[in-house]
Amino acid sequence: MIRLSPGILASTYQMLQMLSSHQVSKQVLFLSYPSIEGVNIQDVFDTALSCKWISIADNRVIVSRKAESFMTTFDLNTKRTMLADYIISIKPPWSSLMTKGRKECVSFIPVDVLACFREAELMYMPPTDDAVEWWDNILCVLREEQKHRFVLIGRKGERLSLEYEFKRTRVAPKWQAIESNLLGYDILSQVSDTERVPLCIEVKSSEEKIKSAMAHITRNEWDTVLCSNHYLFHFWLLSATPHLAILSVDVMSPHIPGNKGTGQWESVQVPFCAFESHFFIP
Repeated sequence: MIRLSPGILASTYQMLQMLSSHQVSKQVLFLSYPSIEGVNIQDVFDTALSCKWISIADNRVIVSRKAESFMTTFDLNTKRTMLADYIISIKPPWSSLMTKGRKECVSFIPVDVLACFREAELMYMPPTDDAVEWWDNILCVLREEQKHRFVLIGRKGERLSLEYEFKRTRVAPKWQAIESNLLGYDILSQVSDTERVPLCIEVKSSEEKIKSAMAHITRNEWDTVLCSNHYLFHFWLLSATPHLAILSVDVMSPHIPGNKGTGQWESVQVPFCAFESHFFIP
């Protein structure tokens, strides 16, 4: 993991300033500057390379346009920009907790990195308007990346269900989720290899361990369940060896809420571990 500290951040900025006016090879850079302001050149170089502030072309270290955009002066905004680049580029393990709020992630941020947050004045209480804007901007990026990752995980499970259904029925199922996400199910198969009665399948997938894996079931999906004659849930645990749980409506029903008063539920979170005994290796 690329480490970060206020010293590394400042030294990296100095290296970028130097390289912007004097292009050199990596070998010359390391020989000429074994350290910058007391920070090992390898740490500085690795940070800049991983954050895409530099690249290597024709044996020369080139400062990227991304870095040029903040190289006017090493002020508060520059520190914030560099810290955001580090989080988005490196994606340290604690960054996933940032979407839950400052208090939820601060205990997991390494001391040296937390010092960067403080130098960038991002931890004040109450936060300034510009600090709130920084948090909001980076949270938007992180949430979009998480959303994209969840989509990819979902597609893995859907592909596995397509394969499973083809082996089970010897008839290619329809991948409905590709065509529309409003149907209330992901795959349209059939009851058996001899019965061509339509079977709707909703697929839920997770790369988490069973104790922490969660499925989100929407009201639209459950409304589709209620008006379908044949409907199943496929829960996939995408470990090294994928495990599948095939769940009927009767098995799922006790975990679904009901409307009360004028309130209507929109989605429910159901833990995979509630169906631990149903999982098998297909």
